[in-house]
Amino acid sequence: ASGLADKVLEGLAEVAYQARDLGAMKHGDSTLINLYLLRQVMMRYLPEAALSVFEDYCLNANGLLLAIGSRRLPDRPANEEPVMCFAFPHLSFEEYLASQYIATLDNPEEALAQRNAASDRWFYAGLFLGEQYALVTPKRAKNMLEMFHQLLKDGAAWRNVWLAGVLWPLFCAEFPERRGDHAALEGRVRERLTTLCATGQLLPPERADAGRVLSELGDPRNLEELVAIPQGPFIMGSKEEGPGLDERPQHEVVIPYNYKIGKYPVTVKLWKRFADEAKYDQRDSDSLKGYDNHPAHDVSWHDACNFCQWLTDVWRKEGKISGSEEARLPTEAEWERAARDTDGREWPWGDTFEENRANTDESGIRRTTAVGIFPAGESPAKCLDMIGNVWEWTISLGAEYQDKSYAKRVREFKYPYNSEDGREDMRASDTFSRVVRGGSFRRPHGFARCACRIDHYFDHPFNRYG
Repeated sequence: ASGLADKVLEGLAEVAYQARDLGAMKHGDSTLINLYLLRQVMMRYLPEAALSVFEDYCLNANGLLLAIGSRRLPDRPANEEPVMCFAFPHLSFEEYLASQYIATLDNPEEALAQRNAASDRWFYAGLFLGEQYALVTPKRAKNMLEMFHQLLKDGAAWRNVWLAGVLWPLFCAEFPERRGDHAALEGRVRERLTTLCATGQLLPPERADAGRVLSELGDPRNLEELVAIPQGPFIMGSKEEGPGLDERPQHEVVIPYNYKIGKYPVTVKLWKRFADEAKYDQRDSDSLKGYDNHPAHDVSWHDACNFCQWLTDVWRKEGKISGSEEARLPTEAEWERAARDTDGREWPWGDTFEENRANTDESGIRRTTAVGIFPAGESPAKCLDMIGNVWEWTISLGAEYQDKSYAKRVREFKYPYNSEDGREDMRASDTFSRVVRGGSFRRPHGFARCACRIDHYFDHPFNRYG
């Protein structure tokens, strides 16, 4: 009986593979398996009597396969009767079985790389295959290395690069003695992942996963890069009423000095360095969690200001800024000028929102991502992640409240913007709120407009504020 059961699983592995390889229709995320294909494959594994019992089981019991109902098949004659179709009860089971069959092919690593390059239906089958090489006795480092070779060939599809990146930490964990011998391969994985993220390849959720892997490998980008913003006029505010503090009237503001601003948001890595070197006891320890190349989060306004004081000393010692320069939070005007340029555009790229340009709620990611992986959202000033990911603190005051319950506003800092009316007072009491800009991963795109203003009280860290 055990031998027959093994044959059933071997046959189902080929069924899963063939259905995916033939590009069969889907039932949800699972692949539809028609009765013709099921019989054609399983008859090579089961004797006729056993095949009949197996078919009857599939039709009448929800076990190895689910009977989905009859469907007309696009590759069959139009006058043919609909045929019964099945699907595996769990997508992961289907992907696992497909990987098991790939492992039996003459060149499984090449076969997987070719299919993963051509279709998004093979990525997790490839992940299962790599895990089989790494975790199943006997472990097969040779096969994993061949898999990396196939996935990272010159001109490799970006989905293959992503898969190589996901599998590399597994290789290092299971074959630590081999890692040192393959430093060049690790460098190749890191370099290709960096290019994938920085050039905006794949869909946003896939790219976000690649960014997390890049963090684990050590993101080689200079995430402390500064960009120069020239002095001069720009259009500030909005023609329409916004969801937060009033953004009207739209008006011209002149910034009478040149300044620099970060190309990327401050990262978790730099924030953790600050907390360690400054022995800083921040209010929310969650700010120390997360991936190094993600934006700092769970940061209060006071935390951000203390960080800037530390960063000023560090950058002066490193020669990044002069002794007369300081690192500080931007004013509302400085932030908006860097985000939207001079022409009053709605978003950093123009007046029409596109969900692949920023990590807002529309991206479907619903968590922070590595900074700089939405290059299509770059502002004319060359700044990235000005919108989405996490809200960004500014110096500017939003409103004064009656007390620290923040229940009743007694004064608002409205437009036209005037830097001399007290709104840039760093010493204002905690009954005032400060303005945050840029939206976040959990807010829709209306909050991510360059003109959108939201106020928040000083000392309350939040996982969407950085």
